[in-house]
Amino acid sequence: MIFAGLLGISCLLLLYKVVYPC
Repeated sequence: MIFAGLLGISCLLLLYKVVYPC
């Protein structure tokens, strides 16, 4: 389930960029 883990991390990073835009 490494792919699912990477997908979850990328989703969290996307959410982080939406909440805290650079």
